[in-house]
Amino acid sequence: MTAKLMSPEYVEAGVILAHNWANYWLREQPDVESGHALLRHMLMETALTPATSVADADVAEGEAVVVDFNDLPMFGGEECAPADYDDGKGHELVKKAISGDSDADAALCGIALKYVLFGKEMPSHLCGYIAAVLINRFNACPRRRKGGDRYANIGRNLFIIAAVSRLQGLGFKPTRNRATRTQRSGCSIVSEALSRMGFAINESGVEKVWSERSHYYVRD
Repeated sequence: MTAKLMSPEYVEAGVILAHNWANYWLREQPDVESGHALLRHMLMETALTPATSVADADVAEGEAVVVDFNDLPMFGGEECAPADYDDGKGHELVKKAISGDSDADAALCGIALKYVLFGKEMPSHLCGYIAAVLINRFNACPRRRKGGDRYANIGRNLFIIAAVSRLQGLGFKPTRNRATRTQRSGCSIVSEALSRMGFAINESGVEKVWSERSHYYVRD
């Protein structure tokens, strides 16, 4: 057998076979996933366990089989056997994600997405991890963008919007005509008040903040 394996004809046959496999998997399949997605799906599968088939259920002969939508497996498809998430196996995936494995993190998010789409309650390990991810995402500082920190003056700007709005309730128009400066406006009053406090913002700057108040999710 060893001599046969070493023969040029047998090796060539192996090369041709491998070439055909490669041609099928790497060229002819239009739906071959990108590397990261394929790896993440493989990681998801490590946390799955084969689902119990309806055919395996203990049903008396002649009795109708009633299938509850909530009992159907969430994973699997045309090319994969039906499967369910196993929280015990998932715990190992959670530990990888906590250690900094971004692909394990993505795999857990993919599993959690299934629970959300199916409207099912997540098991404890999966639920705990996703809750921690969401808390960290909410508390995380935003990435700095070019052009300065967009949050640097948010407190000042929210004050401007609130003050101009309150002055509007007292009868002052928010802005005034640039051609005439005799009548005061909410923006001019707020600008003067801030100037006395040492804030470097003029009336035009206050007006700009007021005009962009919708960016701060402030309702009129």
